Amino acid sequence: MSRKNNLAAVIEREVHRRLGQYTAVRMRMAADAALMAASDVFQCGPGRANEFVGKFIDCCNWIAEIFVEDSKDDPELVYSKAVLDRRIRAIMGEEHFRPYETRYYYEGASKEG
Repeated sequence: MSRKNNLAAVIEREVHRRLGQYTAVRMRMAADAALMAASDVFQCGPGRANEFVGKFIDCCNWIAEIFVEDSKDDPELVYSKAVLDRRIRAIMGEEHFRPYETRYYYEGASKEG
C-alpha cells in the first residue's frame, strides 16, 4: 500500500471515529433533553424517568433499524418514512401532525435528497 493510501486510511478511520463520537454525544444529549421534558411535563420521578429513557433509546434504535434496513432496497426510504409517519400521526393526531419531510427538514438541506 502506498504512503498516500496509508494516509487516506488513517484519515478515514479518524473521520469515522469522530462521527461515531459525535453521534453518541448527540444521542446522549437527546436522551437527557427527553428526560428533562418528561420531568417537566409529566413530573416523572426516578423510576418512571428511568423506564422512559430506556423506552426512548429503544424507539431511537427502532427508527434507525427500519431506516437502515429500508435503505438497502429503497434509497428514497418511502416505506420507512410512511411507517414512522403513521406512528407519529397516531400519537400527535391530525391537528398537530407534521409529515416526515417537514419534521426532518433543516435549513441548508436539499429537499430532493
